[in-house]
Amino acid sequence: MTAFNFMDESWAGPVEGAGEVARGGLRLTDLSRRRRSGIKGPGAPAWLADQGLPTPAENNSCVMAEEKFLLARLSPQDIVLLAVGDGGGKILDNLEACLQRDRPAGCYSSPRQDMSAWFRIIGEPASAMMARFCAVDLRPAHFRDGAIAQTSVALQNTIVIRDDQFGGVGFHLLTDFTGAAYLWRTIADHISADSDT
Repeated sequence: MTAFNFMDESWAGPVEGAGEVARGGLRLTDLSRRRRSGIKGPGAPAWLADQGLPTPAENNSCVMAEEKFLLARLSPQDIVLLAVGDGGGKILDNLEACLQRDRPAGCYSSPRQDMSAWFRIIGEPASAMMARFCAVDLRPAHFRDGAIAQTSVALQNTIVIRDDQFGGVGFHLLTDFTGAAYLWRTIADHISADSDT
């Protein structure tokens, strides 16, 4: 992974230590140091299209761009960008610079990097485990790859994004920094204590 994908080395995320827990076919990783951004406004989808980027046609869905970052459409005017692949952070930085330079009408930056923590859960048992913390049915038959739920996970407001590209069922969790440590501990403790989720 290139340095462009990450925040400055001195920046500390919500999780101390290695930031990864793995057991029983599940892997929870803290990606909060990775680059992410947001674009809002009625002109956001059109501006992204002008940059040659795909925008999901439906709300609460996401698409992969150039195998480097996800574009997650939360509403008609709110799109989150996550640098999931190598080089994605550099592209997000370039987009941010273009947005600031061009100042397109009806389109502005949303500071996702400073507002939310980012965790990822991977593994076939992930849907069953998430059922213990979230009222939304996240089973593969009901929550397709690329779907988004804006919901509550372990009593924390959370954006859940289904993303299976890293091997098996996978979810990105974006939650406010104020409750991020609690959410991490809740899920990590469950994985550590129950490998048969």
